[in-house]
Amino acid sequence: MNAVRTWPSLILEDDLKLASDTAVLPLVPEDADIVYLSVSPFGCLPWTYENLALSRHRAIQGLALASVHNADWLKLHSMSGAPAILYISERGLDAWKQATLQARRFGGAFDVFTAYAMKDVNVYAPHQPVFCESAELQREDLRRNAALFNQRLSFTRTPLRPFAAGDQTVVRYKRQTITVEAVEVNENTLQWAVVDVAVKDHPDENP
Repeated sequence: MNAVRTWPSLILEDDLKLASDTAVLPLVPEDADIVYLSVSPFGCLPWTYENLALSRHRAIQGLALASVHNADWLKLHSMSGAPAILYISERGLDAWKQATLQARRFGGAFDVFTAYAMKDVNVYAPHQPVFCESAELQREDLRRNAALFNQRLSFTRTPLRPFAAGDQTVVRYKRQTITVEAVEVNENTLQWAVVDVAVKDHPDENP
């Protein structure tokens, strides 16, 4: 990120491939600060004491929060994962630099803290991801576990499900079943609100 001097600038992880044979990027929204060209189903609850008690600084599968911006674009409100980030503005780059510093300070992952920061900048993703993880470029130990390997590849190949204010979903984290609802906290800005938490009764059940 410190090497970025021109806009836009694209930073890619080293295990990606194009999600299809060709890639054509639609006209980027005028207010965009950051564009994600890859996706992940993982997202985060807002950074509050109550939510930290549930999940600490962790991303949870199923909590990627996006809404429809237009026919070409989704607006991202919470999503972890950072294989392909297009920095559109200095404001966006600075926000992600600050997220890096916070991740180091609190001992969490970079992409968790960028998920927290999505409420402060304008982050978009195309409806169809441009990049996905390449099967051929994954670690050998991951490739030996077929079930985990295929699940991992599906994360970046599956388009995000968009949500609107009032929509609910249920996720599982460790022994907890968490029901959340998308709420509008500012114009065109959503975040998760925890509706219910159920904990398994028996400690010997699978997490």
